[in-house]
Amino acid sequence: MNIKILSVKSNLLLAVTSKLLSLMASFVMIPILLKSLGIEKYGVWVTISSVAAWLVFFDFGLGNSFKNTVATCDKNKIKKEYSIAFSLYFYVSIILLILLSITVFLNENHNENQNAIIILYLPMFILFPLSLFSFGVQGLRLVGFNSLLDTFRIFLWLFFSMFYIFFIDGDELFVLSVIFVVSNILPQVAQFILFRSKCGFSLIPNIISPFLIIKDDSFRLGIRFFVIQLSSLISFNLGNVLIYNNFGPDDVAIYDVTNKVFVAALSVFNMAIAVMWPEITKAYSESNIKRCIKFYWVLLFFSFCFSVLLFLVYLKFEFILLLLNVNDEIIPNDNLIFTIMILTCLQSIAYCGAVVLNATNKLILQIYLALLSIIFIYPIFKLLITYDVGIVAYPLATGIFVLIAAISCNVISLRMLKAKYEY
Repeated sequence: MNIKILSVKSNLLLAVTSKLLSLMASFVMIPILLKSLGIEKYGVWVTISSVAAWLVFFDFGLGNSFKNTVATCDKNKIKKEYSIAFSLYFYVSIILLILLSITVFLNENHNENQNAIIILYLPMFILFPLSLFSFGVQGLRLVGFNSLLDTFRIFLWLFFSMFYIFFIDGDELFVLSVIFVVSNILPQVAQFILFRSKCGFSLIPNIISPFLIIKDDSFRLGIRFFVIQLSSLISFNLGNVLIYNNFGPDDVAIYDVTNKVFVAALSVFNMAIAVMWPEITKAYSESNIKRCIKFYWVLLFFSFCFSVLLFLVYLKFEFILLLLNVNDEIIPNDNLIFTIMILTCLQSIAYCGAVVLNATNKLILQIYLALLSIIFIYPIFKLLITYDVGIVAYPLATGIFVLIAAISCNVISLRMLKAKYEY
């Protein structure tokens, strides 16, 4: 398998540049949507659209497993797992469509919000198998190009949304759903074309029965990734939904904007994680442990610098709201800002150790931590609400488990690499 790839530095530079451009576009969209929809309707939209991020969790972890397999450049394993992963994505697509149909059938009252949900998720469920190819492109160590396509998605969303809002003077959620779907699907098609053209050999998926998929080792590995992904979903992607249900749309808007600033910063750091992941997998498969350790320490250094920058963001947060042109609509909550800042710092530290474990398929520690967070994060969230901490309850509950992961994942990964190196 002969793949022409970018160097680590070129990949990282392209990925970070792409991410910064996409963040600029995303932040331009926040005041546009907030002012055109109003704070309540904006809260509804971000709640509806945030569920789209959950789709990646329905691959049962096979996307990450496939990425690791592609990074090893083992032609036979890639062909086998490609058929397994594609088949699973196909079956999941059918199940999601059935669930959506049942939901629509049982709900007799079709309002604007439900119509927006149907328009948003029907085509995304049908084309769900396309999401596999983003993992494939990353496995080819073409993370920079993959990031460019993600940036293309954001700019499509910005361009068509601005045209609809400013030139047509519209504010209908179902139209925004159409724009959102088109903006997401076109880059997925491009990722499919890129993966097939750069893979180096012909890949034709064979549809495998669900029973054979379940018996395969790649599926068992994928389930381990899935448990970790599920924990991440509950810990980081349910904030809008839980706050909406427990506090209301106005508080969702405050939380969403505050959280978006720090999530945006973390997404830039995650570009380093994305670039290093397949590099660590490749080095580990070749028993080049010295190179793995080097990447680990580089990531820790990035994490330290990143945390310093986050503290500066915290100090100047009101200025950031002014730059985003939402300072009139969003009243800054200092406790919320500080809590999310600390949480984001801990996430970056935890990811340094976790990426080594993910890239080498050493997932047992993260599975235990994931199960703990899945079981206890909601009760802790509800408990914190009783202490009248408000919307800070969600990032506080999440932070408890991230702190544990930040310590344990780094200790275990470093011990594993040193033991392997000495051996």
